[in-house]
This record gives sequence, structure tokens and C-alpha cells, in this order.
Amino acid sequence: MAPAIAHFLVGASLLLLLAAPLAVRYETVRRHGVALVTVGGLWGMFPDLHHVAPVYEEPLYAFHRSAWVDLFAFHYTLDLPPIREAGLGEIEFPAVLVFLGVAAVFTLASEWGARAAFEPVEPRREVIGGAAAGALVSTVLLGSVLHARGSMGAVAALAGRESLLAGWVIVGTGGVLAAAAFAVCIELVTRDAVALPASTALGALVAVPAWLVTTVLVVPLWRMRVFEAPLEVSAGDPAGLVALVLAGGALGATYATVTEALGGREPRPDESPGRLTE
Repeated sequence: MAPAIAHFLVGASLLLLLAAPLAVRYETVRRHGVALVTVGGLWGMFPDLHHVAPVYEEPLYAFHRSAWVDLFAFHYTLDLPPIREAGLGEIEFPAVLVFLGVAAVFTLASEWGARAAFEPVEPRREVIGGAAAGALVSTVLLGSVLHARGSMGAVAALAGRESLLAGWVIVGTGGVLAAAAFAVCIELVTRDAVALPASTALGALVAVPAWLVTTVLVVPLWRMRVFEAPLEVSAGDPAGLVALVLAGGALGATYATVTEALGGREPRPDESPGRLTE
């Protein structure tokens, strides 16, 4: 099985990543970063309770061997044979790398939120239009780059397919999910109109940890779990990072442009240095 430290780091990383958008807006979340790391780590390690439990050892061990423990930061997947057979460096190093990246995102979100002043207003209907347009533009851009590089076959292989259509469907699905997550995060952070430069920069910056988590953690575990492929952890193709950063920037730029056009108002100026509406 995976080392306990790997389970701890994966659980802590997932919880911190989910809390990062909230840290921008809520002081309570910012003040409890260490608690989030602790709770997330214990959440990821919980299925290993049978090692130390003084009672009910057999029922706890049976639960540990069931697929339900994937609810605890993918604990079941991390204990599959390909990971058990891998060297410690092949597991611990990616887990540490992902945790450091997510911790940096949470820290930046906390610092940004501490310096900014946000005034909640009514939810904007133009958010849906901005997210939809952003999904379309970023999907076309990223898909075109992958198609030009001949990488669509590798994308389609994630679903066990070989056709270009399957590759485009996967890229499009990712684009829709990314645009929805981006819009939700923006709405959590500030419901005012978003300035074009800030939105573009945010989309490009968020693409970096997204690429890291996807290439180092999600894709290798997906291939191992679904196709029983050997665990192969790598940093991925640097060109893929560049393409994803461009797509993220395009998503942010399109979102800001469309929401401003549909909302019929300019981003309001504010003296707070961390505000998105500068």
C-alpha cells in the first residue's frame, strides 16, 4: 500500500484545494489553514485505522479493502498493487510536489483575500454567458493546439478510444468543467464585474496547478485504476503546460469580456490592491 505520508499529503492537498476559493473571501478559513491540513491529512489516513484500533480490527480491515474507501482521498486507489510495487520515491515525491503546489495556491488566496475588500451584490445572470463563452474559446484553443501537435490520440486513449472525436469530447468536457469552476470561484471571490487583465492573469495562473495535479496525480491514477496500466508518474509534456496556460488565459479574458458586455457595466475602481476589479 502507499506510505501513510502519501495518504496524508493527498488528503491535505484535496481539502486545501477545495478551501482555496473560500479563503479569498472568508477570514475564518484563512485563519485555520493548519487545521485544514491536519483534518485533510487525517481524512486521507482514516481507512488505515485498523492498524492502531484496539477493537473491531477485522471489520475495519474489511472496510479498508473495499472500494468505498476511495471516498477518503482516493485511499483505495493509492493502495492498489501498482502503487504498492512502486518505489517510495515514485509516490512520495509526487505527493510532496502536489502538496507544495496546492499549499502555495492556498497561501496566495489567503493573502489576496486579507488585502482585498469585497462587497457582495446580487448574483449576475451574465455569469452563465461568460462561462459558456469561456468554455467554448478555451476548448477550441486547447483542442487546436493538441490537434496540431498530434496529441489528440493520447487524449482519446484516456477513455479507451482512438478517434479524434473522442479526444475533442474529452477536451470539451474539461473546458466546460474548468469554465464552471472558474465562474464559481469568481463569484465566491467578488460578484462585481471583473477587470480583463486580472481575469486573464488569474485564468493563466490557475492553469499551472491544474496541469500539475492532472499530469502528476489524476492521469496516472486514472490509467492505473481503469486500464490496469503500470503506474507511470511524470511531469508531463512542457508544451502541454504552455497550451493549458494559454487556454486558461483565454478562458479568463473571454469570461471578463462577455460578463461585462452582458452586464452593461464597467468594473468598479477600488483602492484595495488585491481586488479583482482594479
